[in-house]
Amino acid sequence: MNKIHAKSPCCQEKTIRYGRRRRQCSQCGKTWRIRKKKRGRKSIRSSLSFLTAYLDHTTPSLYAIARTHTRRSEDQLNRHLTSSLKKFVHSAPWSAIPLHEPLIAIADAMIITIDHYTVAFYFILVRPVTSNQAVILPPYRKLGSESWQGWQEAFALLAPDIKSSIRALVSDGHTGLLSVARHYQWIIQRCNFHIIAKIQGRRSR
Repeated sequence: MNKIHAKSPCCQEKTIRYGRRRRQCSQCGKTWRIRKKKRGRKSIRSSLSFLTAYLDHTTPSLYAIARTHTRRSEDQLNRHLTSSLKKFVHSAPWSAIPLHEPLIAIADAMIITIDHYTVAFYFILVRPVTSNQAVILPPYRKLGSESWQGWQEAFALLAPDIKSSIRALVSDGHTGLLSVARHYQWIIQRCNFHIIAKIQGRRSR
């Protein structure tokens, strides 16, 4: 079987062994490393303790940390926080759904533009009627703005035992959410922030 030898990236000519890890172009004499190492300073390993302390408000703001510790700037702390967040997202499991008692669902959507495309993220949280802590479910993503069809698909992906445990739905009053609540015969409750904002918009000066 004929072997296909790698050509030089500069002149596309034959290569010559130039030590154990380097090669040389037979045409121009340029050398290069076959296994390139990452250039620059080594990045600091991301730790989950930095993120948890930041979310629990046990540490001051990034601006205050940068002012007290002159060795690290605010931009470096932001990058460190972002890497810690990515590590947390990939390693932390989703919380268990408390199905032993009736649940209240809280739903809202977020519209984000990514690479000139409008993407809607549909978020659904559930909490027991006797608790004030909610558990977030995996969000549903769909191209376009918030729509009736998007909410229908988001709730259709929920497990049947979760949908059967929900008794009420708290939302901003979107038509898709109202349609889902009426279909499953859930109690409809308007979000306090949205109902106050709607009243503010209708009242006169």
